Amino acid sequence: MTFWIRINPQGCVEGSVYASYLDEDSTRGAHAEFVPDRPTRLYEAAHGWRHERVDRAEWKRRAEPCLLGDCQHRQVAA
Repeated sequence: MTFWIRINPQGCVEGSVYASYLDEDSTRGAHAEFVPDRPTRLYEAAHGWRHERVDRAEWKRRAEPCLLGDCQHRQVAA
């Protein structure tokens, strides 16, 4: 099982979707799934937003803490 994760410029994961859910299994397809508006995608790409495909172990390590609000990114921002 693999996932696409949405990562903000600070490195915090802000979203996740099963890779099998996407019509286009690519970074571009994942970004379009999270952000349907093309101008917004272009802006985000230019400002450090990323989308990565990860396996379950990597999802647990990187995405789960962020999505539960328990990550280091939120502690630094506070």
